[in-house]
Amino acid sequence: MKWTLMHKDVPVVDMSTRDHDGRISNFGTIHNHEHLPIGTSVSEGKNKGKLKMELLDDWWISRAIPHSRDGLKAALDAIGLRDATQLLTLSNALSLSDQYWIRPYDKDLKWEDVNFFDNDFSLDVGKTLFGQGLGDIARGDLCSPDNSSIGWLMKRWLRDQPRILQKGGSGAYELEPFNEVVASKIAKGLGIPCVPYEIALEEDKYYSLCENFITKDTELVPAWDILKGFAIGREETVYEQLLRCSGERGIGHVRDDIDKMIVLDYLIANEDRHFYNFGFIRDANALEWRGFAPLYDNGTSLWYSKQIEDIGIQDKAKTFRKTHERQINLAKDLSWLSSITLSMDDITDKIPAIYAMNTTVKNLSVREEWGHRIAMEIAKRYDTVMARSGLTVPVSKSGDASLFEMPTVTVLK
Repeated sequence: MKWTLMHKDVPVVDMSTRDHDGRISNFGTIHNHEHLPIGTSVSEGKNKGKLKMELLDDWWISRAIPHSRDGLKAALDAIGLRDATQLLTLSNALSLSDQYWIRPYDKDLKWEDVNFFDNDFSLDVGKTLFGQGLGDIARGDLCSPDNSSIGWLMKRWLRDQPRILQKGGSGAYELEPFNEVVASKIAKGLGIPCVPYEIALEEDKYYSLCENFITKDTELVPAWDILKGFAIGREETVYEQLLRCSGERGIGHVRDDIDKMIVLDYLIANEDRHFYNFGFIRDANALEWRGFAPLYDNGTSLWYSKQIEDIGIQDKAKTFRKTHERQINLAKDLSWLSSITLSMDDITDKIPAIYAMNTTVKNLSVREEWGHRIAMEIAKRYDTVMARSGLTVPVSKSGDASLFEMPTVTVLK
């Protein structure tokens, strides 16, 4: 099929996709170089600015639901598709994370008439990905932003305004939704911009809920797209490369934001901060950078898949080093911690109560013990970070009464 890749109402490049797997087969006329997606063209050297087929296809695939997504195979079988990338063409590749989309080559569609920020969308794909209505999806409406949602955990968009992302947990205890809440509260106490999360309950399963932090005038550019198109220096670490490439793209000073992310990930033992799990926000109209995106997708942390006796023992990192004990050394300037409001009482008093809400774990004493061990490990790591900064951990409760308010549980029907 032949399309024009659009950026809002700006034609960017003509391209074709293969019917059998939805991948890009070739591209044609480039209408606007300036609006090409970040990371799809060569970023340096004599070919700087040249659109590369492999980079464009990599960007395209990254928009699709990954093969690792829980429930994806059953959903694709029910729909009658071979690959999740095929879903993109069924909804014009529209997303709630940016303003790129594809317009059929011979049609005169307008972005304002099709975008998912303003216009309704089908809930059928989301239901199918959640294992609901598998027998009806073949007759359903497949035009949905869920076709372009990344990540391995079960998730779907709800039609509230602003749009709400509902995301599930994994394993027997479904801890990720509770981890999202705890991580966002710790980040708030440290003054680190982070997406706030709440908890939802649907058919005896827990989910996290968060508002979309992207609007119809902004877009999220993952850190991986910032790196693409640049050569990797032999003597350059990935950390140094990201700082250099961000500067080359005109984003400005980002070291402080990256280091704050490193500190938060150390405190919560985040195992999955890969380069699609953080990024930057760009103005979709002026193409100007607005800065580092608030942190999101923090659920795969806090020993979510471990046994209770392993809390604090496992320490796997992903972003720049293999362990958090090594990665925290990259954060050199911790002076910003002098203005934090998070106290030791906030951690030790409130966090256990949040995990005690998780009735998936039927035994209350186990829930309380889990939360207590998590809190003690966070407190120990917090003490370590503050010692490195030369500061003392505040002991008394913070002045921000809302910091560790118990999260509400929304019952979804």
